[in-house]
Amino acid sequence: MILLDTSETLKKILLFLPSEHPLRSLAMELAPLNNSGYAGADSSAERILASNQAFWPGGVGILGGQEFQDKPQRAILFWLEESIRQDQQDQTNPSGSRQLVLNIAPGRYRVEYWGADSRGPMGVEIATGPTLVLGPPKAERLVAFLRRA
Repeated sequence: MILLDTSETLKKILLFLPSEHPLRSLAMELAPLNNSGYAGADSSAERILASNQAFWPGGVGILGGQEFQDKPQRAILFWLEESIRQDQQDQTNPSGSRQLVLNIAPGRYRVEYWGADSRGPMGVEIATGPTLVLGPPKAERLVAFLRRA
């Protein structure tokens, strides 16, 4: 898994989603809540993602979530992109699992997965924390929208 910084995550989400998509304005609202925009993973991403317990075959970026572990926040957006070729995945991850493990505040959450051409979510999960295991649908690139259910 490759953690992306705030500015790179915001850029990728804005270029990916159509101009009228409602998650674009949420991305602009959540980006300043991250700790920084400097190169390298932001500390909010490092706190939320339990990277030693997950396998995602590529880049992951997070907008929002700085305070999500300690108190309710309205949402987190994830940018997910697969950038590891299938033959590399087979070597590093023989089971072929594609999941993210999140450490967030206890509660019940709704996760929507959005593709570039989606008029609605391409997948929805309801998960219960404090440890959430997400299994995004197969897609090269997508945006995941996490909020309290």
